[in-house]
Amino acid sequence: MCRTSRGLGAIYSSSCNRSRAESMTFDDFRRVLLSFADRATDLDLSKGELALEIRGEIIEAQVRQRPAGLFVVEEGEQLPAGRWLLDRVAQLEILARRILDYTEPAEHFVEPSGKHLRDINDDPAEEEQPVPDLRETVLRSLSAHPAGVTSLHFLTSDAGEGKSTLLNEMARDQAKRYLSRDDDWVFLPVHLGGRLFMRFDDVVVGTLMNKLRFNGLRYASFLELVRLGAVVPALDGFEELFIESAGGDATTALGDFTQELDSAGTAVIAARRAYFQYRSLKAQAKLIDSLRGQAISASRFTIDRWDRDHFLRYASLRGEPNGESVYQQLEEILGPSHPLLTRAVLVQKLLDLATDSEDFQQLLTRLRDEPKGYFREFIGSIIEREARKWVDRTGIQDVSTPLLSLEQHYDLLSSIAVEMWTSGSDRLPRDVMVFVAELYAEDAGSTPEVTRQIVDKISTHALIVPSGHSKYCFDHEEFFHFFLGEAVGRSSVSKDVAGIRDLAGRAALPAMAVEAAAKYIRREGVPPSELADFMSAAYAGEQRTSLIRENLSAVAIECLDGVEQPTEFKDGVFPAASLAGKRLKEVTFNKCYFGSTDLRCAELVSCRFISCEFVQLGGDGTERVQDTQLSQCKIHAWVGSSGSEFAPDRIVQALMRAGFTVEGKLDTVGQVVAPNEAAEPDEEIKLMETLLRMFSRATALNESAVRRKMGTRESLFFNEVYPRLLQAEIVVEVPHRGSGVQRRMKLGVSATRCRSSFEASAGSFESFLSRMNSRD
Repeated sequence: MCRTSRGLGAIYSSSCNRSRAESMTFDDFRRVLLSFADRATDLDLSKGELALEIRGEIIEAQVRQRPAGLFVVEEGEQLPAGRWLLDRVAQLEILARRILDYTEPAEHFVEPSGKHLRDINDDPAEEEQPVPDLRETVLRSLSAHPAGVTSLHFLTSDAGEGKSTLLNEMARDQAKRYLSRDDDWVFLPVHLGGRLFMRFDDVVVGTLMNKLRFNGLRYASFLELVRLGAVVPALDGFEELFIESAGGDATTALGDFTQELDSAGTAVIAARRAYFQYRSLKAQAKLIDSLRGQAISASRFTIDRWDRDHFLRYASLRGEPNGESVYQQLEEILGPSHPLLTRAVLVQKLLDLATDSEDFQQLLTRLRDEPKGYFREFIGSIIEREARKWVDRTGIQDVSTPLLSLEQHYDLLSSIAVEMWTSGSDRLPRDVMVFVAELYAEDAGSTPEVTRQIVDKISTHALIVPSGHSKYCFDHEEFFHFFLGEAVGRSSVSKDVAGIRDLAGRAALPAMAVEAAAKYIRREGVPPSELADFMSAAYAGEQRTSLIRENLSAVAIECLDGVEQPTEFKDGVFPAASLAGKRLKEVTFNKCYFGSTDLRCAELVSCRFISCEFVQLGGDGTERVQDTQLSQCKIHAWVGSSGSEFAPDRIVQALMRAGFTVEGKLDTVGQVVAPNEAAEPDEEIKLMETLLRMFSRATALNESAVRRKMGTRESLFFNEVYPRLLQAEIVVEVPHRGSGVQRRMKLGVSATRCRSSFEASAGSFESFLSRMNSRD
């Protein structure tokens, strides 16, 4: 039978799956052992004798080379070296048990469905396949562990749709399989908690030691186990790493991590979308360059939003008898695709409210009156219910006297959110939480008796939950981001320059925080022109790459959405997708910078863009552009439904088709020309763009995948384009490791260099090659 304890005399049967670790070479074995040692001198491995001091214990054994591989003999027991290392040195059995002990099972877990986009070498058509059993499908994919490549599996969905819950359930499932010897790797969710990725080692060690109480791994040994495939990390909360800032630095975090893995291992990245979904060729080029020198493959799993069946299944699991009635009443007001019915975290809170018919009817009334502000109305219903429990019990006053007003509840939770934001974490130690609550109560003029009650109740608030040892967090990140946004809005309304700069200068504000801040400002009736002047004054003197400038610009343009008041905004730096879905009228943007943004479902009426720069603009035909001018602007690229345009004349043609009036120079290279003078891009340059975008999915491409992607144009590509790319060493061939005989290629130059040559080539393949060859 398979061993289920750490005793060295236990017996392993052939059914125990340890094949990957058993193939370890002597050099690999030494390298991994060194990663566990405090000092290089703590390991003595010579002449077949092993002595290792680790965690205060001295391990002595013999190392033997057999025809079947490398073996370790300790206390008379001979085991494959890799197997011995994982259990004796890495102590993965203990880690698996800690995962089960400290990762709470989800209450009323509803099995998610989803979609799977496979690696591009396996599916060049890039067609998503439906997956009814997402949890098992992801685990099966992670078990593949292809050699010689780092496999990145993206798990994507919007906030509140179950990414973190699914990862935790997968971790528990895989821990059980490891302990029963049905599998040979553990799954380790690492919650980034909104923190920057610069010190990922601290986050990993913090997860192991603080959350799981496991001190057997340091970061170097963690990386070695990931490279071996013995540990598969899941990086949860990766959104901040893919924000396209004015400086473009945020895209390097993924590259840093994959460089450390050195073309080995498997990882899951939970985010709202995968890096290769970004349409901006500039952003994709930076990401491709950050992965250079490594073999990378990427696939994506997308969690489906809940539908009626998921909603009713969850209601049934928690014993809610009126689930169908609740669903129907909300569907009539909001429609079946509304977040309150499709996002798991909101459904949970919704059914909590539905247990009290009076609370639920009040929520329905609020939603009928203000359906667009549903999130604050929903939060308001939860807070009103909580406020009824926060009453003075000292007997000094009437028993029904509330400890805090409704508005003070918002302020208190905003204070907690601000403390989390400024500390760089989405959770706080209990003593810090208590200190924030006590400080707020004293500032609000509460008596010592009332202050003590507020302090006692804050950790059991309906929107606050325990998280790990003596730490607390909001029940979901969107609640945290909402109250952070309220704080940003409050500082903006009060014109607190120091406060707003402190909040805006920490990190890129999450989308929910930007939205909440804008709604707070609009509720308070701040005129758009007054807001624009305040924001401009608050970021005055900041560099273009400043977080303060970018965050305040994001809040400002959100405030302008749907407002019909003439407003001029100067020197703003707007993040990616700033114009998508916006309804702007009589707004002038002067000397502003826009990250990559499309105009999907946007309405721009009587707007002016003067001396502005756009990394990329795009449209799909759903935009409405009327009486809107681009004057002396610089636009690097246009991405439409028919493809990308980089030549100034082609960009002008696309802009005029979308409804813009273009005046003066488009950029520093080309003059504005009439649409009928714009030359059609070469077919060869279009093929080169297709190839470059394929490299964002894998660092090396098989010939068969490229042929299928090119479709009817494959002959043109391989007969005319490919030989010239090889000759210019833009593309180089590498050995093919799979079955059959075919060519395999990778980029031989920087993707950013390719992108720059694209933009300057005016759609000419010959010009592109000339520019590539002319550079050092």
